[in-house]
Amino acid sequence: MIPIFNAPDGKNINRRCGSLHPYNLARHVVAARADLGIAYDGDADRALWVDEKGRILNGDHTLFVQAGFMKDRGRLKSGAVVATTMSNIGLEKGLRDIGVELVRARVGDKYVLEKMMEIGANLGGERSGHTIFLDDCPTGDGILTSLRMLEAMLEAQVSFSGLAGGLKEFPQVLHNVRVREKLDFKQFPEIVRTMDEIRAVLAGAGRLDVRYSGTEPLARVMIE
Repeated sequence: MIPIFNAPDGKNINRRCGSLHPYNLARHVVAARADLGIAYDGDADRALWVDEKGRILNGDHTLFVQAGFMKDRGRLKSGAVVATTMSNIGLEKGLRDIGVELVRARVGDKYVLEKMMEIGANLGGERSGHTIFLDDCPTGDGILTSLRMLEAMLEAQVSFSGLAGGLKEFPQVLHNVRVREKLDFKQFPEIVRTMDEIRAVLAGAGRLDVRYSGTEPLARVMIE
């Protein structure tokens, strides 16, 4: 194991490192010819990945791998996985192909947990890297998630790219628009009309999601 960016000084948390800046990890993985890179955020409740080819993988890949791994071993409850509206439609289609339903919740790990408890699921998470294994812990834990992914990789005896390669993501664009007030979008007929027109064009082959940030004065527009 090669630790990097592990010299905290009380001020450099998340500075050009970790899950907020995984490209630096990717560079180290390729240079070291490592099998896997793991990026945590400041409190290590999230984990993202860099495979042996230097490709950055996200929480959708975690859910896809773990859903198949747990289902094959009879450990996946309710036949479903909970993710948020930000998870790629490729995850939805990939899970469907292995007989697992994707149930979406609002953005935020607390909403993922609520939905998991509501439907009796024991696996859920966010594209950002929060993953909840409810049989073990009611919140995201990057160390636990890492151990679960390493377990799946070792049992399958494949590279990390081979483990996660079954998930085919759709192109996704996320655009943030700064707002003064978080007014209901339904108050603006032109916005509603435009969203309806875009969804009609997509015709089920993609997704449009428009929502306000829970922490910043932003409207987030995502299209796949």
